[in-house]
Amino acid sequence: MRQNRLLWFFFCFLSTCVGSYASAPPLLEWQRCLGGSGQDMPVHLIKGNDGFIYTLGSTASVDGDIQINRGSLDFWLTKQDSSGNLIWQKTYGGSNIDIGTGIIQIPGGGFLLAGYTSSNNGDVSGNHGNFDAWILKIDHSGNIIWQKTIGGSQVDLCYTIQLLQDGNYVFGGGTYSNDGDVSGHHGDQDFWLVKINQTGTILWQRALGGSGLDVCYDLIETANGQIIACGSTNSIDGQVSGNHGNYDLWINRLSSNGTLLSSRCYGGTEQESGLSLTVGSGNSIAVAGYSKSSNGDVSANFGYNDFWLCLIDSNGTIIREKNFGGSGTDVAYSVINTIDGGFLLTGGTTSTDYNVKNNHGAEDTWLVKTDANLTPEWSKTYGGSGNDRPSCSLENDDGGYIIASYSYSVDGDVSGNHGTSDFWIIRLSCKTPVAQFNLSTDSVCLNHLVQLTNFSLNTSANSWYLNNTFFSNEEEPYTSIARYGKNIIKLKTETCYSSSELQKQVYMSAPPTVQIDQSEPYLCTGSPIELSCSTSGAYSWSNGSTQSSIQISQGGIYQLSLSLAGCTVHKAINISEHTVPQFTLGNDTTICIGSSLMLNGPGNMQSYLWQDGSSQNNYLVTNPGLYELTISDQYCKSTDQINVNMTSCGFPIANFTASTQSICEDAIVSFQDLSGNATSWNWTFPGGNPSVSSQQNPNISYSQAGTYSVMLEAGNTAGTNIIMRVQFIVVKPNPYKPQVTLIGNQLNSTHADKYQWQMNQVNIAGAVQQSYEAMQSGNYRVEVTDLNQCKAVSDAVAVLITGLPSLRASGGGISVFPNPTYGDIQLQSNFNLAEPAEIRIFDTKASLVYAGSLSHQFPNEATTLDLSNLPQGTYFLEYRTQSGSVAGSILVKQ
Repeated sequence: MRQNRLLWFFFCFLSTCVGSYASAPPLLEWQRCLGGSGQDMPVHLIKGNDGFIYTLGSTASVDGDIQINRGSLDFWLTKQDSSGNLIWQKTYGGSNIDIGTGIIQIPGGGFLLAGYTSSNNGDVSGNHGNFDAWILKIDHSGNIIWQKTIGGSQVDLCYTIQLLQDGNYVFGGGTYSNDGDVSGHHGDQDFWLVKINQTGTILWQRALGGSGLDVCYDLIETANGQIIACGSTNSIDGQVSGNHGNYDLWINRLSSNGTLLSSRCYGGTEQESGLSLTVGSGNSIAVAGYSKSSNGDVSANFGYNDFWLCLIDSNGTIIREKNFGGSGTDVAYSVINTIDGGFLLTGGTTSTDYNVKNNHGAEDTWLVKTDANLTPEWSKTYGGSGNDRPSCSLENDDGGYIIASYSYSVDGDVSGNHGTSDFWIIRLSCKTPVAQFNLSTDSVCLNHLVQLTNFSLNTSANSWYLNNTFFSNEEEPYTSIARYGKNIIKLKTETCYSSSELQKQVYMSAPPTVQIDQSEPYLCTGSPIELSCSTSGAYSWSNGSTQSSIQISQGGIYQLSLSLAGCTVHKAINISEHTVPQFTLGNDTTICIGSSLMLNGPGNMQSYLWQDGSSQNNYLVTNPGLYELTISDQYCKSTDQINVNMTSCGFPIANFTASTQSICEDAIVSFQDLSGNATSWNWTFPGGNPSVSSQQNPNISYSQAGTYSVMLEAGNTAGTNIIMRVQFIVVKPNPYKPQVTLIGNQLNSTHADKYQWQMNQVNIAGAVQQSYEAMQSGNYRVEVTDLNQCKAVSDAVAVLITGLPSLRASGGGISVFPNPTYGDIQLQSNFNLAEPAEIRIFDTKASLVYAGSLSHQFPNEATTLDLSNLPQGTYFLEYRTQSGSVAGSILVKQ
């Protein structure tokens, strides 16, 4: 377990340059997953002198991008171009575990690979037992030039390697041995440094530490040739002093010949470790790793492990230190210099709070950029829903970065995973941002929201300002305007060391005052009222109108939305509706000269107003004229008029005539009043419909045959007069409803005096005989008339005419009906009568089921064929003469 925990602590290549302030993260330009279905884990990457990217780690795969695996885990080296395309890959190792942890470019070409191995076959020889440090020299194509195993009989590990100014190399790690190439062991694991020459020969080795666990994870060479190495220790004896408790970050400074110059512990009472270091300004060094303490040298802790970055002077004194992280596990595996003199921390995080934002799930790759004083400038997470842990980073010429991680994800920022964990290489680029955005409106009402649509280019951070006051760093926020008049919204977009700004103007106005005026305080049913607004602007009423005023005829809630200079105000009004009181003064009338008429209005009204201004609820009429009454309840008014005429009233004389005295059943008689001096009429019609009437000239129908009397009582104010005419109206019976039978296409009616055939309720010209031959499909009926000219109509009969296709030969043709048939069919032909005809009928299997001949004596003569013995189905009939033939299908039903 201890070896697995230490497996991925490593050193990363340095890249330093001087630049300006880093305002925002770079952009994710590309990402590549390399590997197979097994575990593939990168540890170190560099940019070669040829500009290509070289990544070293280990692989357990034997498929995908990996062509050869010698067993268990092999060193795996990949070469990629600047676009991330895989150029070539190489595996190195034997049948056991081989872990690659460091790669450096050799002056003059080729590379030195470092790591550790438990193999002693394949590419590996000379293993001293268990794990040995393993150093390989390869050419620019990846071919092995030489290899060396260094160690003793126990576990000896190499985590980092560095090219020295004198052309030799030094690597660091941990050792449990005290034999073979290892001497001076103090107990448990020691902090192990080994210097070798250009052929791999050991120049010196140092096992540093105490009786606890001591390990080296990274080292650098200073300008004066000293070697500074960092790691961790839990020892309190031997060469270790000043341990704060548990594990401390441990830094050792050695001369170029291996002499220990100084040793110092840093930390608190919990666990601290240094995993990566780089040079700082003024002979200082920056050390990164993790811290769990919040005492001793550690000023704060966000929860569990935090990124811990220390800036230490040449005397070993902490200049300043800083924690970064959240409540989860946060471990910095790499620190490099940046072109602006600051630092980039690269590590893994499981946190979702405090300094960590937007975790994609599980463990993410987390980058933290600081200035030279360790003040954070930006941070960003990368990954997917699986574990994504970085191991190394380097800076590009444009100020961006290339990051090596292993990834188990298949989503989020990660695509193309081959299975389990892959090398995940991402390139982050610095591009020039271009700020671009739109406003949802350039004129807005007080405290209303403005939506900002951001379509900027090449930006990784957004800062929004309203009147030079920051309000959001979201990509597309909303903002409200609280200042009248002109307001300035500014967007500042940033990427790396560049920024772009764009500002736009928004005018804020006070909301308009809206008052809805109404022509009446309420609405009376049937009498529209007007709602209006005098404030200028754009109108939108709830009934859809866009005018300043509307006419309404129903009660209810009406809303007006008024928009002016970006402000929209809503105003509603509730209009009550009341029923108009209903009344009548009666029909216009005539009264006798010298008499009077009392007109009465309804009771319980609030007011009455007659045409002459009087206000009582009744009015006595003594003169002819137009009389008008307007009444009002609490809300609504109603008006009615009556025209009163006056006449010299003599005794009425009843008299009448009729449009006819002889009718058929169900006919109508129009009666005309011929009375003198009559102002009212009361008719009586025995047997009529209606049987009584008060109309002056009524229309009456009679439904039963017979002879009927008619009586009229004419009246006026002087009295009444009655006239009765006995047996005045004679009603003759209608003929019986005719019955129609259909034989073939021949329609036959029961006997009558006259006939008129109809198709689809339209008279057929000339069809006035008792029989009619239907020549087309339709609904047929007959109307019959008796000697009294009374009529009756039969029920409709549906006729379907579907004949065989007609063959025109010598002016002839044939029709077959009915078709479909339930037994008999009629054949009618107007072929040459002198030519006999042959008839054959076949079933659907082409079997002959009927054969015969016939001859016609008369044109259009029909011949009957009995097909009732045939099973139900479709048959084919052939009709043939010397002049021609015709064939078609017939359908027999049972």
